[in-house]
Amino acid sequence: MYRKARMYGFKWRICALCFLAGSLACHVLAQDMPRHVALASKRCDRIKTEVAKLRGLRFTQNVAMVAQSFDSLAAQISESFKTEYGEHGAADFVSAMVKIGALKKPIDMEKTILSFVKSQAAAHYDTKGKQYCLLMTNMPAQLLDGISSHELCHALQDQHFDLRTFLRQDKRREFGMGDRTTAKQCLVEGDATLVMTLWRFVRETGKTTLPAWAETMITATLRTQANMDFKDMIAMMDASVSLLPESQFNRDMLEATKELTNLPPYLVEGMFGIYLHGAVMVQEVRVDGGWRAVDALFKNPPDSTEQVLHPRKLLGLRDLPTPVELPELEKGLGESWGLVDRDTMGELGIRLLLRVWRNKKLGGNRPASAAAGWDGDQYYYFQNRKTDKDLLVWKTVWDSPGEAAEFTLAYRMLIRRRFPESRKAWRSKKGSMFKYQVWEVSPGRFLKLIQKDAMVGIVDSTDRTAIGVMWE
Repeated sequence: MYRKARMYGFKWRICALCFLAGSLACHVLAQDMPRHVALASKRCDRIKTEVAKLRGLRFTQNVAMVAQSFDSLAAQISESFKTEYGEHGAADFVSAMVKIGALKKPIDMEKTILSFVKSQAAAHYDTKGKQYCLLMTNMPAQLLDGISSHELCHALQDQHFDLRTFLRQDKRREFGMGDRTTAKQCLVEGDATLVMTLWRFVRETGKTTLPAWAETMITATLRTQANMDFKDMIAMMDASVSLLPESQFNRDMLEATKELTNLPPYLVEGMFGIYLHGAVMVQEVRVDGGWRAVDALFKNPPDSTEQVLHPRKLLGLRDLPTPVELPELEKGLGESWGLVDRDTMGELGIRLLLRVWRNKKLGGNRPASAAAGWDGDQYYYFQNRKTDKDLLVWKTVWDSPGEAAEFTLAYRMLIRRRFPESRKAWRSKKGSMFKYQVWEVSPGRFLKLIQKDAMVGIVDSTDRTAIGVMWE
């Protein structure tokens, strides 16, 4: 048995955490401090009207604002972990991510998420309680108002599209398809992030409609932020905070951005990517077909993060991912092997994986280029109960042999950086159906890489005999 893994977080109980550093990066703030929830709630009354008008939806019921302690939120998060990952927590998922290379070392996922939330979360909309929960009550007024526009958009989504059902529906069908789940989260968070961006523009300029130049500017700004890597993201946040007048709140914010450097880039970039890549997607859909086209996505959501990253593949005739399964895999293994984790990395996951190991001296956005052209993937992670050996089999398919070759080259570079002491072990025999190369990447650990037409396969195992389980 294995448990469904969520690559970038969990959203079943708590939807729409709004992050302080990300909000600060978008706006330089005044220092009017509304310290009481009642005052903050009064400010929301006007923002509700503005958000409803911007989003083209009306509130069907009141949205209560309540103060929530971090301890209370942490308890909700812990409960979500139990529901989502079962008795073993996220340990199996973490083991798979370490094997793939997305994480450089094992982590306690729950503690990591709690650390991230503690340093970054300002507020969230609770889909179970139907209320706007404020975690920090001493925020500058303009920051609070921007966050309120984000959370109130989630309230609108919930009242019209039932977010809990939207994010949980078809869970059995999506078993092993975390990329589709991530794409849904991109829609939910991207919608709210775009509304927050538009709200700020209207509030600052006094305009009631957006001119064409503003639409272009907003799209370009969101794209730039979405494509930032981990270090650039941190630098932007620090620069935004440094522009603010001296205060304890701003000193706390500088500490909060420093905390991000202690967290795995794969998880942090993935979390922020949901908000920013999602906002770019929603903006392009809105420009193309208005808010009605965005509303329609809640009935027919994106099928993959490929569609999120390339909205043109979402609009019109969709570019659907190719289903990838390996039914023959388990038949080739003995009974002592157990499937621990199975999921889809998707284009966004592959892009982030390549970023973890990229050579920045080469410049450019090579991980994004190498991940583009993704058409489907699935990884299977096994452990042997008797020998404690493990096995990863990962099949990816691409739009063309050329796209597959670009990913193969990028993955070879990843091997060099990740395993500098690796040595060639053997290769496929002349005349073999599959042409492959095997490296001993560390003592007793073997990695096989094969490209055949538009397919790239990877087998990574500490059991030398298991390397031949696929693509011989």
